[in-house]
Amino acid sequence: AFSQFLIVYSANVAEEVPHYIARSQGGYQYITVALILLHFIVLWRGGEDRTQHGRQRLITLTPLPADPFIATIVFKPLAAVAATLAVLLTWGTWRVEQPLHGASVRAAAIRTDSRFMGWPIAPRAERAKVDDALFARTSEAARAGAKLVAWTEAATLVLPEEERELTDAAAAAARAHGIELVISYIMPLQLEPLLYENRLRWFSPDRNERLAYLKHHPVPGEPAVPGAAPAPLLHTSIGPASAAICYDFDFPELGRALARSGAGIVVVPSSDWSGIDPVHTHMAALRAIEGGCSVLRPARWGLTGGIDAHGTLVGQMTTNGGDEPFLLVTLPVAQRPTLYAALGNLVLVPLVGILLAGLFALLPVRARRERNRTTSAVTGAELQDGIPVGAVAAPSQGDA
Repeated sequence: AFSQFLIVYSANVAEEVPHYIARSQGGYQYITVALILLHFIVLWRGGEDRTQHGRQRLITLTPLPADPFIATIVFKPLAAVAATLAVLLTWGTWRVEQPLHGASVRAAAIRTDSRFMGWPIAPRAERAKVDDALFARTSEAARAGAKLVAWTEAATLVLPEEERELTDAAAAAARAHGIELVISYIMPLQLEPLLYENRLRWFSPDRNERLAYLKHHPVPGEPAVPGAAPAPLLHTSIGPASAAICYDFDFPELGRALARSGAGIVVVPSSDWSGIDPVHTHMAALRAIEGGCSVLRPARWGLTGGIDAHGTLVGQMTTNGGDEPFLLVTLPVAQRPTLYAALGNLVLVPLVGILLAGLFALLPVRARRERNRTTSAVTGAELQDGIPVGAVAAPSQGDA
């Protein structure tokens, strides 16, 4: 894993580097250190290859010695870890087999024809055509029974003077169809250098705006104005809900914050590319499992998915090919309590504590071994507890 990191870091390929950037922050850095210390150092040991002509130090992958003292302080903690993992995996397997109870919602993720990449700005007529298609598909999804409709990230591009027209049309559509409507778009603020807002707006069936949200974590290199905080809990007509935009959901602490707020469903408009498709949608499934909530993830240029609290991809649609206008899926909206939502990374503390205890216990063992492996300056014989092997200790005065 470390060698792969070095290769990716040296190559500096745009499609691969974000994977490691995301895992160097937000709590992942502690897992990285734990892997180095516990998965590598503890399981490797300094062995000794005895030959007729001397000793050759080497590193082996052989198990730790079956010494009673070693078994007590090393194997028992490791066995405790294995037993704990077995219990957790068994419990987790049972948990995901249980049905998800409570209310559900018919939700739709809308495909966009947008190919906007920033500068140069497409002509107004071309952008209007994209907007018309989005609203037509929104209406079609509502007629098919959707009560929650969401667009992809960067589903369209509007200039600041055009924003009011778009939001008024979205509010009118939400009211006309009696739906919760989530739209997402790019709004350039300046062109040289390029700077824009990556926006999400949520409208209720009574035409009111529930949420105006800026992408909280722009992708490294993305010229977007970052948002100030995660989205709040929204008490909607379909149940408790919240939202994020694409890369935001790569950060466990943000997903946990939404889960702790009580969100039963999180809408995550996204925009992917071939290097992270479909992995990025599968990462969103992990956030769903952690938070015990459903995730509706409309994706531009990637895998659109509806994910339940078990991490199951209930419905999917690829927007890299195909011509489906939208994905229609039924998702639970009742949150399921999880240990991670309640405790966060503290759920790892007992396991890490047991492993660190085993690692700490190794220290005096190595010191004792080194003493036993010293050689007598007089005879050159190996010492066992300070006495040459094969020699008989002289009786003490007390013994005499």
